Amino acid sequence: MRARTILLADDDGGFRSKVRGALSGIYRLTEVADPEGVRSQFRPNLFDLVILDMRLESGREGLDLLREIRLQDELQPVIMVSAYGDTETTLDAVASGALMFLHKSEFSPELLARLVEAVLRQGRLERRAAQLEERLRRGEPAEFIGISPAAQEATRFARRAAENPQALIVVAGELGSGRELLARLIHDRSRQRAQHPFVTLSTCALSEAQIHEALFGSVAGQVPMRRGAFERAQGGLLLIEDAPPLPSAVEAQLCALADRRRPEDPLAPDIQLVLAPRTNRPASWRVPPLAGPVLETYLPPLRDRREDIPLLAAYFLQRLRLNGKTPARTLASDALTALEHHDWPGNVNELRIAIELAALRASFRDDDELRASDLLPIVTVAKASVPTWDYRTHLARAEVWL
Repeated sequence: MRARTILLADDDGGFRSKVRGALSGIYRLTEVADPEGVRSQFRPNLFDLVILDMRLESGREGLDLLREIRLQDELQPVIMVSAYGDTETTLDAVASGALMFLHKSEFSPELLARLVEAVLRQGRLERRAAQLEERLRRGEPAEFIGISPAAQEATRFARRAAENPQALIVVAGELGSGRELLARLIHDRSRQRAQHPFVTLSTCALSEAQIHEALFGSVAGQVPMRRGAFERAQGGLLLIEDAPPLPSAVEAQLCALADRRRPEDPLAPDIQLVLAPRTNRPASWRVPPLAGPVLETYLPPLRDRREDIPLLAAYFLQRLRLNGKTPARTLASDALTALEHHDWPGNVNELRIAIELAALRASFRDDDELRASDLLPIVTVAKASVPTWDYRTHLARAEVWL
C-alpha cells in the first residue's frame, strides 16, 4: 500500500521542522513556504492531507488558498494552523472547508499525530460515502450479474485484480459487454484505490495527438491548460476504452511514468490502468510493454451467455420499478421468449434499453407485466416455445442484487 502523503505549507522553518520530526517516517511530506509553492504542488487526489498555515506571507493568504483547494477538490482534507488563532479565525477556517484548526501554541508531536490520523480517517470516510452515493445514483450492482460461467469468472477476476493494485488490467470484449462495470468493481473492491477517483477515457474517435492530450493534458509554454486523465485518476483507477493498439508515443510516455513509481517521490504517478479493447478475439490485443504484472480477461457477448438474460432483464426492470419509473414488476412468458431468441448485437446495453422502453409502454397501460409487444421494434417477437426457467427464481435473485 502506498505511503500516505501530506502537503505542508508554512513559512516558519522552525514549525516545519517540528512537523517533520513528528510525522516523517510515517507519512511522505512535501514542504512549501509560500502561496505559489502551494499552487504549483497541489493537485486533486495527489495528497491525502494538506496542513496549511493561515498566514503564509503578510495576511490571511491561507484562507484564500483553502478556498482554491476546495474548488479543485471539495473533499480534500485540510488542517489549518495559525500562531494568531482566535474564535473568528477558527470559524473562518471551518466555514471555508478546513476539517480541523490547530493553534501553534498548542502544538505537540503527540497532538499533531492524533489530529492527522483523525482527519485522514474522516477524509477517507467522506470520499467513500460520496462514491457509494454516486454508485447508488447510477444503480450499479455490487456484483457482475449472471449465473453463467463467464459471469462467475468475471466476479472472481474482479477480486483478483483488486488485490493487485499495481497490476495492468486488460478487459477485452465487445461494446456493451460490461467492461466498464467490471472495471468499476475492481476499483470499488480495492482497499488502496476505492477512496480515489475512477476515471474513464474512450479513444475510439480520437487521433494520436488527441489521445496524448486526453491522457497527459496540454500546456501552453510552462502553464498547464488542461489536466489529463492520468493526472485526474491519481491514486485511483484509469479505464481506457475502445483503444486500438496505443500509439508508440503514448506507450513510451506510459512506460516513462511507470518507471517513476518510486516511494520517495511524492509526485510519482500512482494509478491502476485498465485497458478495455473492443474485440471478440481475446488474442488479438497487444499489451503495452509496461513493467509489472498483467492480468487479462475476456467478456463474451450476451449471445454466448444467454442463461444470464432473464436475470439481467429482471434486474433492470426491478431497478426501474424501485425508482418509481414503472409499475411493472414481471415479464410475460412471450417477452422472455423474445429476449432469449434475440441476438443482442449491442449486448447488455441493448438489453437495458429494451427493458426501459418496454417498461415505459407498460406504464402507459398501468400494467404490472411487460409483454413481448412492448419490446418492439428493438426485439423481434419470436415464435418459439415458452421458456423452461422459473421466472420467480430470477426475480428473487435480481432483488438480491438491488
